[in-house]
Amino acid sequence: MKKNYKKVYGYGIIFLVCVIAVVFVGILSQQKTQVKEADYQNLITANQNSIRILEEENAQLKKKISELEKKLSEEKLFVSDVTTSSQAINDMKEIFDTFRAGEKSRAKTDFQKIEPIGFDDNALLYYEILKELLEK
Repeated sequence: MKKNYKKVYGYGIIFLVCVIAVVFVGILSQQKTQVKEADYQNLITANQNSIRILEEENAQLKKKISELEKKLSEEKLFVSDVTTSSQAINDMKEIFDTFRAGEKSRAKTDFQKIEPIGFDDNALLYYEILKELLEK
């Protein structure tokens, strides 16, 4: 009978070791799952922070693009005004040269074609001077 108890004790110990091993493996797998879940949660948080930062940068870039487009529009308008004034001054110079060459009627005719709309202060000054000169 002692032999049978030894076998039962031996099987009991083997069974107990197996149960402990299964429980140990279960605990380890649960910890791995928790670690993976924590890693995924950290990754999600990091991605959300990256997305937030990128959205802020995107908003700043859109604002800067808007400012630059406005500035470009203003500069185009300025260039247009300068070009108009420069062309007007060149036209008035040609009219003055025609007047100096002795062709007063042609100079008056050419002067009447000029519209002082959009002239800057300098162009308007030259316009008035040329107008007084041609009216004499």
